[in-house]
Amino acid sequence: MSQHTIKQYYAIVLGGTGGVGAYLVEKLLASSLCAKVTVISRKELSLSSKLKVEIWNNFSNTLFHKQKDVINIFKNNDVVFCCLGAPESALIGLFYNPWKFSKMFRKVDYEYVVEFAKIANIAGVTHFSVISSPTANPNAKFIYSKIKGEMEEDLKKINFSKLSIFHPWHLMKVAKKNESRWKKNLKNSIAFIAKILPAKQKAILVEDVAEAMKNEYEKSCIEEGDKVKYYHADNMRKLVNINKIK
Repeated sequence: MSQHTIKQYYAIVLGGTGGVGAYLVEKLLASSLCAKVTVISRKELSLSSKLKVEIWNNFSNTLFHKQKDVINIFKNNDVVFCCLGAPESALIGLFYNPWKFSKMFRKVDYEYVVEFAKIANIAGVTHFSVISSPTANPNAKFIYSKIKGEMEEDLKKINFSKLSIFHPWHLMKVAKKNESRWKKNLKNSIAFIAKILPAKQKAILVEDVAEAMKNEYEKSCIEEGDKVKYYHADNMRKLVNINKIK
């Protein structure tokens, strides 16, 4: 990829303190092509000359009731990276209390994502990049897959020049030193199982998903492509290695 042919861009990261989002913010700040990163968060982040943090104490109220303010935040940005998602504990909760946890999933994984996309489009953002699920299907019986499917269908109705949808099967986080032994064993077991799965379903590190999202956007700036593009884990690994190819 020839970097000098790409103009510098302005990016917004949603979910910038989460597993993928935190890495994505770091990678964008380190990129010579990214001139500015805006993160919408409930908490402060480490200061950087390229980083702007919008603190929202009441997330829902600001997003749904102060649209003009939100539009102004999104104006003059080129791309939105959406890494929003309900916590892992909520996914587990779907199996024993689907009524309670489905409401959480619908709010975060559907309502927030679609509303942000609509506002971004109104503000003139041309590229929307989002993490979804390979099981996404608006007709699925499992509520998680159904919500993800409905989210994707509604995003495709919004008139973005480009919509990038990432479909990792298994997101892997590096075990931390202070984590309990059972958590480390669980992560290692999942990683071992994922290694024998087909390429599309193999586990991928959250850091690599972040790198893939950044590289895919920068690549799209100099290459023609489909309006809507999907990326599974194998595609993401290729995107991670794009700058390593001589």
